[in-house]
Amino acid sequence: MRKEESLAQEKEEKKDDVEYIYTTYITKKDGTKVYASQYGIKAFRIPKVNK
Repeated sequence: MRKEESLAQEKEEKKDDVEYIYTTYITKKDGTKVYASQYGIKAFRIPKVNK
């Protein structure tokens, strides 16, 4: 049981180290833009890990 509890605590700690960037479009490697509205959402959520 202790291993499961420690894993749960590690996951919670990792969540604190993440900030999110919200953007309405993403530019792919080939240069095309993908808009969030094409997927029926307002913005894409991109995780940014704080160190």
